[in-house]
Order: sequence, then structure tokens, then C-alpha cells
Amino acid sequence: MQRKVFVVLLLMIGIISNTRVIAQDFTINVHDNYLVDSLGSEIVFSIDLINNSTQEMGVTIVRNEVTIPTSWSSSLCLDNCFPPHLDSISTSPDYGITPLASGESRVMSLHVYPLEEDAEAIIELKFVNEENPSEQYIHEFRAASAIISVDDKYHDHLDYKLYQNYPNPFNPSTRISYTVGSNDHTSEFVSLKIFDILGREVAELVNEIQSSGNYSIDFSDNNLSSGIYFYELKTDQFHQIKKMILEK
Repeated sequence: MQRKVFVVLLLMIGIISNTRVIAQDFTINVHDNYLVDSLGSEIVFSIDLINNSTQEMGVTIVRNEVTIPTSWSSSLCLDNCFPPHLDSISTSPDYGITPLASGESRVMSLHVYPLEEDAEAIIELKFVNEENPSEQYIHEFRAASAIISVDDKYHDHLDYKLYQNYPNPFNPSTRISYTVGSNDHTSEFVSLKIFDILGREVAELVNEIQSSGNYSIDFSDNNLSSGIYFYELKTDQFHQIKKMILEK
């Protein structure tokens, strides 16, 4: 009788143990794993990080550029956007990122910048639950550039364009050009802002109603320090962000 009870207890312990192993305290939701855009664009992959546990959770994200053209670059964004040379970020004060609260779902993004040559990049991201490092996931993302024909069925959408600033890197000034391509040629609200690498707004270049057409604006600020900055174009129908580098 005692032996039977002992066997039952072992089976119950095994079931509980297995349940703990397969329980997912941490899950991710990938919106897209393959995207295509033109040279000079910014390809953005969005990923939801989800804490299913009842505890606060730390997460580490490691980027591996499996194959990427030498003229391309990529970067990670979570709460803040980080420079391309950072291959790993963590939800810690060192990175200005707060841990995931219990039940929280937070969006992060992988940014790929295709420059100079049409090609394809393959990038792996590893997501690690810092409270339980054995719980980790690896996802592969593919970004490609392609020449877009004027006959492309998405041509109307591509009438909106934010171009790479020139020169880049720059000192002390650079020019930002963009196209507002409303299909019905009506006017719409346009916003063009500059942000630092921590996401803080440092300049507002455009904040007005504009009609369809091509625009250029020069930007310089002697009070800014060297580093990576981002410029964001928003209209009623279009939104894009690009990075630029100030070198003093």
C-alpha cells in the first residue's frame, strides 16, 4: 500500500514539474517577419512582448545580423531607440527601460535601413526571460529592398516620401526633403520633428497645412552634441522615421 502511495506521489510531482516547464510566463507576437521597401527607406518590424506571469519581468533582446549588406544597418527600439552598434539591450536602468509589469504587453521594434544596393538582410532576434533564462525564443526577420516601378499597384501610396537627409553625417547643417502626395491634391496637416536617441523632441521644423508637392528644409542646431538623431514626418495619411548622424 505504501509503495502504491509513493508511486502516485511521484507521478503527481512529475505532472506538476512538467506543467511548470511548459508554462509560458513570457510570449511574443511578431507582426511581420518579411518586409520589402525601397532604398533609403526605413523598414520596421514590430513585436509585442507579453508578460503572462504575476511577477514583474526583465527581458533581454539579442540581435544577430545573420547576413546584411555592408552599406545597410539595423537597430533596436524598446522604450528608446538605440544605435546600430548595440547588439543587445535589456529592461534595466542602464538602458533606460523599465521591466514588464505583470500582464503587460509592450511593443518593441527592429529597424533596418537599406542603403546603396538592392539586396536582402536576414536578422535574428533572441528574446530571453531574465527571471527564467531557459525560457527564450529566436525569430528570424527578412528585410529586402527593390526598385519600385511607376506602374506598381501601390504607386499612389508611394507618392508620400521621406528622403534621407543630405549630407549625412552632417556638420553643422543638413537638408531634409519630403513629398506630400495626396491623391486628390487637397491640403493636409504636415508635421516634421527631430528627436534625440532617447526619444526627446529637440526641434519642430514643420507644423502646418501643406498642399501636395515636394518640400525641403534645412536643419542646424549648434547646441546639439554629436550623435544619432531621428527625424519624423507625419501627415494625415503617412508616417515615417529616418535617422541622421551629427558629427562635430
